[in-house]
This record gives sequence, C-alpha cells and structure tokens, in this order.
Amino acid sequence: MRRTIDRRHVLRGFGAAAALVATRLSYGAGASPIDGTWKLIIGRLDNGDELTVHFELAQHGKQLTGRSIHIAAYAYSDIEDGRIDGDRFSFRDGFFQVRGVVRGDVLEFEANYDRLWPYTNVLNPQLVKVPFDWSGNFRPFTARRVASGSGLYPAGNPLPDVRDLAPNGLALKPPMIWGAWYSFTTTITDEFIREMARVMVSSGVRDAGYDILNLEVGWTGQRDANGRLQSNAKFPNMKALTDYIHSLGLKVGLCTSPGPYDCIGYLGSMNHEEADARTFAEWGIDFIKHDACSARAVYPNESRRLYQKMGEALAKCGRPIIYALCQYGEANVWEWGPKVGGNMWRTTGDVEDNWKSISAAFDLSHLAPYAGPGHWNDQDYLMAGLGGMTTEEYRTQMSLWCMMAAPLIIAADIRKMSPDTRSIVLNKELIAIDQDARGIQGRRIHQSNDTEVWLKPLQEGHAIAAFNRGTQPRNIRIDTRKLGLSEVHEARDVWEGRSVVFKNGQAELRVAPHGSSVLRTQS
Repeated sequence: MRRTIDRRHVLRGFGAAAALVATRLSYGAGASPIDGTWKLIIGRLDNGDELTVHFELAQHGKQLTGRSIHIAAYAYSDIEDGRIDGDRFSFRDGFFQVRGVVRGDVLEFEANYDRLWPYTNVLNPQLVKVPFDWSGNFRPFTARRVASGSGLYPAGNPLPDVRDLAPNGLALKPPMIWGAWYSFTTTITDEFIREMARVMVSSGVRDAGYDILNLEVGWTGQRDANGRLQSNAKFPNMKALTDYIHSLGLKVGLCTSPGPYDCIGYLGSMNHEEADARTFAEWGIDFIKHDACSARAVYPNESRRLYQKMGEALAKCGRPIIYALCQYGEANVWEWGPKVGGNMWRTTGDVEDNWKSISAAFDLSHLAPYAGPGHWNDQDYLMAGLGGMTTEEYRTQMSLWCMMAAPLIIAADIRKMSPDTRSIVLNKELIAIDQDARGIQGRRIHQSNDTEVWLKPLQEGHAIAAFNRGTQPRNIRIDTRKLGLSEVHEARDVWEGRSVVFKNGQAELRVAPHGSSVLRTQS
C-alpha cells in the first residue's frame, strides 16, 4: 500500500489537545439535536478491536464546532468548516470531508475515510492501492450517540525524571532493514513473513547488508489477564517465528508505540513498557521502532521522557535490542536521542513516494554533527520500487541517504524487484559509503541554484556527490581544491562504474534532472 501522508500534518489541530481533553459536550433539554458525542465504527482490526472515530459536536447557530477522536494516529483534532442547517450538517475532519443528516440518535453521513491508511487495509485488503489525492471515494457511514467522554484516550502513568542513559553499544553502522510498512501494512502473516525472510536470502538482499526484517504493524493481539501482550491469530507463535528468521542469518523487528495505540489502532506499550520489553526479549526481537502516534494525545508536549521510559525498559530487558525513535523530528530529537538509549531517530515526517518529499532531506545537512556510530539520523524508507518516481529520482534518494549515513530501509516488495530497483538498493559501492566505519554523515559543501555538492569523509578516501534538483540537465563542476582535496587526481563514479580524472583539480559532471552523481576517492 502506498501511503503518501505525513502524520504530523493530520494532527494540525492537535496543538489545542491539552485544553480539549477537559471538554465534555452533552445532549440535554433545549440543546441542538447534534450536540453530544457520536461513535463511528470504521471496521475491526484482525485482533478484534474496533477501529473507531468519535465526534464531539456542538451547534452555535448555523456553526458546528467540536473535535474528532481517532483511535489510531490522529488523536484529538479540531473539526473545521462546520455547518448545520436544520438536520443537515457538514464539516472537515483534518483532511477528510464529512457531510450528512441527523436522525435522532443516529448520524447518517458520507465521508472519504476509505482511501486513507489505516482504513484501506482494514476495510478491504484487496482494494487496489493508489497514491492518495485527498479527494478519496465517499462512502456511507453511520455514527450513533454514546455517553459524553466516550472514546477518550486512557491516562498515562507518570513519566520518569530526565536522566541520561548509557549507550547500548548497538548499531555501530546505520541499520539496514527490509520493512513491511509501505507495501503490505496490516496484511502480514506468519507464513508471509517466513516467505519474505527466505526471499531476503535468495534475492541477495541479506548479503548486501540488509539483515533486519521489520514486521512493522499488524502482529499485535490483546493483553492477557496479567497484562502480557500477545500476538494475534495471524502470528500463533512469535518465538518460533523469530527462531526461524534467526536461523536464516537475519534479525527481527517490530513496531510499537509509547501511546495507548499504534498508528493503525493496535495496542501500544503505554503503561506496560517494562512488561513489553521483557516480552520482546523473550520472543527474540532485535529491533524496536517506537512510533509516537497516539502518545501525543496523552502526553502533549512531551518527547524526551516519553522515549526515555522505553529506553530504560529495554536497557534491563536482558536482550540487546536496537531502539528506533519514530516521532518525526519533533522537539529536536537529535539533541537527546542518544541520551534516552536511541540508536536512530526520525528527522522528518513520513517520506512519500514523490520528488518533493525526498527533496526535504537536502535541507538536513546541518544535522550531520548528531550522527555517528550507535546513533543515526533517520530520513525514513527508500522508495525505490514503489512506482511513484523515476529511476533517476530513486537513484538520487539512494545517493543522498548514503551520503547522510542514514539507515537504509527497503520499502519495495523484494519478491518483485525490477532490475532498476535491484541496481539501486543493492548497489554495493553506495552501500559501502553509507556503512563506512567512521560513521560520518556527509554535508552540503556548495549550493548554486538547483545544484549541490556534498562531501563525506570515509575511512579510506572521501565520497563526493553532485545533485541536480532542477528539471533540466546541468553541468556540475567539482573542484577538489575547494573541497580540501587538492591531492586527489582521480575518483570512481560508483553509479557508472568508471573513472573520473580531475584536470587541474577540476572535473565537470553532466547530471540529469533530479539526478545525482557519486564519486569515491582513494585519499
């Protein structure tokens, strides 16, 4: 499934969440028929939990105000452009459009919820996936009146006082991962994951360095009477699954959340961090992605202590587990990520399968000082193979990610990789630049109009990248003297597999629109 959405944008009404938590709207004598709380059941997750949206609504003349409460990623969000005339109403829920009629204790309406994650795979796993365009397909829905306050997030336990955790000694090179998120979302099963593990081996993905298989979401079940988290029926024995994956020379990752629910609506780890960390260790998990999601609704304006809580739990769980912080670059996470036990942290919102989205990473050069062995800036998945960009653009993303020493996470269905996709994500010379033992993130050295030159020191030599962000071919001049490499006379073009000679310290590279050229020197 292609998800072209930044979860931070959907939460744009979240700034007022703290004040809204105390709000209660109720329906009583003399009130408008629409005043009150309404529950919409979108569908059911495969662990049996309802996927719901609650609306808290109030009429003021012909104006309709209130908020929506999504059980998954969106949390509390102010409704906008609310209108009501008689029994007919309409409003905007984030980027969704809702319009319908009040019929007693029922709201009958239509909305375009069905084309956006997480609803697509829950409602119809066979639905053809297309890039989301915010218009969507309107479908009929019914919401029913419920008690005031229904749908609110549960309270979180107190967070720990700020303290610095010792490094865990893991991820001394940027992690390399295949993840199920973009291509398969919640449709994963035990049998499917075993198949993908075998394909990681047979396709050469593992041998190229991608040694972590991350299930992401769709594995979570319920908690037992003792509060221990279970996997759902699609994953009958997580320990047996991880043992199998380990037998193939691979590691195993999962996604959870510091909030009550993850970004799909499955149970998160809030108030159960230590128990969940022990469970993950017993299962044999090697990598945890901790995704903020609903945590914002419970702990507004908190990040460091929120992630420190799971960091402390992992530190004493009895197993080395790589800790990935996924909170979209908020609160300058790069400044404190290592101090809460983090090995990598997202610096942006969700990357999208388009040029504009990946281009945002060009402006993250200033974060280079925060990356190094054991702690990495994470710009999210590699989009190669998803189909939304050109081969040249996918090559450019790979070039930029490797110059930035970023974790490399394949999004594509590796069973069906085209020769172009393979040549990008399995390019051993690019991967070697990303995985260089010095662990130095490259920086932008020169920028002129649509062109940029980046430099990354390596254990042996340097990597030089020329980027063309424009729509026309460009000649980009590399001047080794300006790069402090005046002794360099030759380099290897790692995409083209040819030598580039610097005459009088200069070489001119012809770079395609939205393209890149990466050179590696020996000194």
